[in-house]
Amino acid sequence: GKLGLTPNLDALAAGSLRFASARSVGTYTLPAHATLFSGQYPNRVSADAFEKSLPEEVDTLAERFAAAGYRTGAVTGSVIVSRSFGMSQGFATFDELRGGMDSTMERVESFLAGGDGRPTFLLVHTYRVHAPYDSSAETRARVESAAGRRIEGDFEHLNKELEALPKAEGWPSPRALELAASLELLYRSGVADFDREFARF
Repeated sequence: GKLGLTPNLDALAAGSLRFASARSVGTYTLPAHATLFSGQYPNRVSADAFEKSLPEEVDTLAERFAAAGYRTGAVTGSVIVSRSFGMSQGFATFDELRGGMDSTMERVESFLAGGDGRPTFLLVHTYRVHAPYDSSAETRARVESAAGRRIEGDFEHLNKELEALPKAEGWPSPRALELAASLELLYRSGVADFDREFARF
């Protein structure tokens, strides 16, 4: 990234196929993953509201890989990317467990160690970089130094104040922009800590 906070993710990206102008079709997990898994817009696969799930008749990427002879697996943080939302379709192994990065990495390593010579399609999903954007004090200080500004508080208080601001003419107000900037730095701190944990890959 431009602040130099994600050397491990940057190294992965440097050796990967990248899509520079990719945009999500939704602002939350269900529609975004339904589209990633199916290649169709959320409303086409009935995955556009929290009470819905990906229908069984939808042909998924994992099903295509399995049909082509791949060993398919998923290690997920559960909640939405779970069996209850139809996300396990096509995965021979679907390990859904809410846990920290250490748990996620152990489950990934266990799956990879069980390889049988077939090519592998593995989905790894984590909520590690999700509100409240937890990070170590050291990482937070590093992000503040790189950005040249301080983070004003924690996610709960910053978000609560931002939500309480009146949305009148002239929105966003200067205070709203300050709060949003601090929230962005909190997010970047979480990403930087994730990058450090991701180094095990």
